[in-house]
Amino acid sequence: MFMRVCTTDRHVRQRQIVTFVFLLFASSITTGAALAAPTHAGAVLKPCVILLHGLLRSTSSMEKMEKALLDSGYLVRNTAYPSTEKPVDQLASEAIPAAVESCSENGDRPIHFVTHSMGGILIRYFLEYGRFEIDETGAD
Repeated sequence: MFMRVCTTDRHVRQRQIVTFVFLLFASSITTGAALAAPTHAGAVLKPCVILLHGLLRSTSSMEKMEKALLDSGYLVRNTAYPSTEKPVDQLASEAIPAAVESCSENGDRPIHFVTHSMGGILIRYFLEYGRFEIDETGAD
């Protein structure tokens, strides 16, 4: 059976951005220093990488990626979430902000996401509809 796939310009653009981000991330792993953030002391902080597993999976499905990134000096957060127990909007609003906040514990640095299946849906949902709570009082 032949199926014709129709996409909107927005979907094409989103795929281009995702492809670009993936290629940019892959190149930063191989170069080792690309996209690193300078610290106040002049040292360079490598990006934090948040790993999000897929549906019916656990953090163990991302362990090889986690090890490779850790061996390359990245700060890695292999994030667990109950993929079958809650709806996407709730999973995204709980998992993404918590993972991002855990990356900031060791200083400001760029954050990258490596996802599989449902993990990618969560980050796309969050980027479209989610929000971060911002402390406007200036308190840490």
